Amino acid sequence: MKKYAAIILSAGYSSRMGEFKPVMDLHGQTAINRVINTFKKSDIDNIYVVSGHKHDLIQHMVDAKVVHNKNFDKGMLESVKTGVAQLSDDIDAFFVLPVDIPCIKECTLKTIINEYEQGNYIVIHPTFSKIKGHPPLISTSISKKILDYNGSGGLKNILSFYKENSKTVQVADRGILLDMDNKEDYKAILDYISYFPYPDELECKEIMRICNVDERTKLHMECVAQLARIIGLKLNENGCNININLTYTGALLHDIKKGEKEHAKQGAITIGKLGYPCLYEVIESHMDISNITKIGEREIIHICDKLIKETQLVDIDERHSYSIDKYKDCKDAVDSINRRFDTAKKIKNMIEEIIGCQIEKLQTKG
Repeated sequence: MKKYAAIILSAGYSSRMGEFKPVMDLHGQTAINRVINTFKKSDIDNIYVVSGHKHDLIQHMVDAKVVHNKNFDKGMLESVKTGVAQLSDDIDAFFVLPVDIPCIKECTLKTIINEYEQGNYIVIHPTFSKIKGHPPLISTSISKKILDYNGSGGLKNILSFYKENSKTVQVADRGILLDMDNKEDYKAILDYISYFPYPDELECKEIMRICNVDERTKLHMECVAQLARIIGLKLNENGCNININLTYTGALLHDIKKGEKEHAKQGAITIGKLGYPCLYEVIESHMDISNITKIGEREIIHICDKLIKETQLVDIDERHSYSIDKYKDCKDAVDSINRRFDTAKKIKNMIEEIIGCQIEKLQTKG
């Protein structure tokens, strides 16, 4: 495997924000340390933080090499050059990331690296919904070009010279586009982080696009997710501890590989590869589930999938009869259907005992 580095740009005044962005709190972690930790978790050990304004503060609060750009007021390219100048000869490529883009995911970095190792590229850009984001991975073969450049347009202009040797990779990570220039951006990032480690709704839609999910399946998953959320919230009102983000996003993606053999398992594997292994169990078990001892997220998704046929809430006994009639000539299929519906009815009864009403009436109220 090739050797990689990360250059984190943290030299500016943060004048538009009104607070020093590197030290701003992101749910218990500073922006600068959040970025550093993401790179470390991605097995990138050569991390260089380029400081400028408040150099001493940065130097004493991070576990990474801090290099001071004394000319930081001349623009971001000076900070890029300061970082590039630190790279050792054995580094093959490096990421460049401004500290105010703190929400990138580990899987995104690994996806970019994997793509870089598949070909002879100068730069790899991640994209979300076909829009380029951060951080680019740049070959050290152009380090001297960067260090010697004195033109306009900064790093973006330099990289534009290498379009023929560039590649984009699509990722299900909206964090590559989220920066915090002002207070409104900061609040949006706090809201976004609150979904971690689960995808937010826009990321779920991007996963559907990447996986080429047809409209019919999308509508079904959306209806299952809506019902799952209603049930989860009602259960919590009655003393349960259901993770609503897990329940909703798991339901919204449960049929992501519909139409393929063993689609539940394949869907779980695919979602894991896209950066969300936290959804594996609830997606993998949505067709078949066992060992029911209590109601949790996977049980909610399982019963909602049985209760929603296409986009309509149906009677579970009618759904059972329909399935039996469809596969009546196959004894193994009938046995499997009976077993699954026995489990589904057990889950339904357990939920209704907790919430004090039929699920069908709960959806009507919701």
